[in-house]
Amino acid sequence: KENLAPGLDPVSFTATLDGGGYRVYCPGAGTEYVDFTVTGQAAAPSGTVQTIMSDGTKSYAAYVVDQVNQLDAGVKALDAAIQSGNVEQAKVEYARTRPFYERSESNVDGFVLPGFAVDDNAGNLDYLIDMRESTPVDAKVGWKGFHAIERDLYQGNAITPATKALSTELVGNVGKLVGIVGPLQYKPEDLANGAADLIEEVQNTKITGEEEAFSHIDLVDFAGNVEGAQQAYAVLRPGLQKIDANLATQL
Repeated sequence: KENLAPGLDPVSFTATLDGGGYRVYCPGAGTEYVDFTVTGQAAAPSGTVQTIMSDGTKSYAAYVVDQVNQLDAGVKALDAAIQSGNVEQAKVEYARTRPFYERSESNVDGFVLPGFAVDDNAGNLDYLIDMRESTPVDAKVGWKGFHAIERDLYQGNAITPATKALSTELVGNVGKLVGIVGPLQYKPEDLANGAADLIEEVQNTKITGEEEAFSHIDLVDFAGNVEGAQQAYAVLRPGLQKIDANLATQL
């Protein structure tokens, strides 16, 4: 669980681990890394491959909802800094917020408002939130979202009325995304293809630095994409172990 701070409601979760060495990482704590060892071995999941995979997709859906909720809180913090005219704080919030979208974008075909086709950018929330400079701009819709704000903060080093309008619009579009991802349902192949797409996007296009063309925080985006791919694969792995244990070991 990220972004825990004094005063927030308690959060609990359960992780089932195989035997081995592990490390808890808490950035900014007095002791950031705590090593511990688990003995024994986790029991293999019971049920058919189809049941195990189906349960995994539900777990992943909850993960996407969690990431998008944190994205929503992040863009609101970014907007607060922008509306106050604080360029340096806005840069901090921009970098802090980016991973939440990068982790959750394995199946952006689902990020479309009702009544719009996937190729209609006016209702495609992936375009409206994350469209970058290297992508041809839709003349009817214009350039929106994170990277238009990034340009103003890092290239212009200034917050203009247009920047504030872009930020307000970003908050609105992320709010719409919160509503969209809640009822989304996934198939196992959606997760497998999404994980592959994220890794391939990093190695084929993002590796050039074209996404964060102004801030150059590309490693943040790389990490987010890899973490999102790992999460998608993690919920499929128990089923894959039943299908092809050797392939699971290789992956």
